[in-house]
Amino acid sequence: MPNYEQLRHMMVETQLRPSNVADPALLEAFMAIPREVFIADEQKRQMAYVDEHVHIGDNRYMLSPLLVARMLQAAEIRTGDAVLIVGGAGYMAALAGYLGATVFVLENDREFANNTSRILTEIQEDTVIFVEGDMTKGWPKEAPYSVILFAGGITYLNEDLAEQMDNGGKIIAPVIQSDGKNGMLRLWEKWHHHIATRGLFDTVAPMLPDFTESKDFVF
Repeated sequence: MPNYEQLRHMMVETQLRPSNVADPALLEAFMAIPREVFIADEQKRQMAYVDEHVHIGDNRYMLSPLLVARMLQAAEIRTGDAVLIVGGAGYMAALAGYLGATVFVLENDREFANNTSRILTEIQEDTVIFVEGDMTKGWPKEAPYSVILFAGGITYLNEDLAEQMDNGGKIIAPVIQSDGKNGMLRLWEKWHHHIATRGLFDTVAPMLPDFTESKDFVF
């Protein structure tokens, strides 16, 4: 059986640190949270710490460690933040919870959400709450959010989600072009009802369901 603790250490030292992921609290979170437990397939678990996206369910992927790390570093999550994650990203949610946030994970697949919620309970991450609904509409009940993260690629960001940002809040998402081969991690920030956006770096990511058609752009 692989030594997952050693693999986590190697991930931090050979993938994250050399790519300018330097926040001590974030690196501590990556060392503490087991990535492999979110992969049900025993054979695929051996890929848990490879820098690749891993298929973990019907239309659901766990984003690569480095992409998750760079998204969380850009998010600058602090204790007491309210974070919304769109898509059932248990690993990303556990990391955000470890950093001190109260995390809401929006899913429309009840079975997938229940399975992921069970895993989070097993690893004692009790600051993560799964909610069920239309992922394109966000979760206004607990808004506003300090940070909104997308656990997969999108082609658009609609106004419903943008309106759920707190003042000074951030949205971070891989925005993928229609060819599926090109994209960019984008950051939106809200200041006094004004939203500005900028690209952070080129990336690609598996698409989230329901975000594959251009609708109400806020770019």
